[in-house]
Amino acid sequence: MSTLQDFKADLFRTLSNPVRIRILEALRTAGSLTVGEIQVRAGIEAANASQHLSIMRARGIVEARREG
Repeated sequence: MSTLQDFKADLFRTLSNPVRIRILEALRTAGSLTVGEIQVRAGIEAANASQHLSIMRARGIVEARREG
C-alpha cells in the first residue's frame, strides 16, 4: 500500500538532483523544448539529458511529445 508520504518521498528523491531542477526550470520558462535545447540550457551532455528526462517521465513529472 502506497501512502501519501511514500509518494512525497519518491517525488523529493527524484527532484533531489540539481540537474533535474535545472531541466524543470528550463521547461517552466520555455514551455516545451527538445532534448537538444534542454541539453544546451542545462549545460549537460545529450545522453545525460535523456537519462534525467527518462527518470522524470517514469515518475510522471514530465511528458514526452514526439513531432515530425
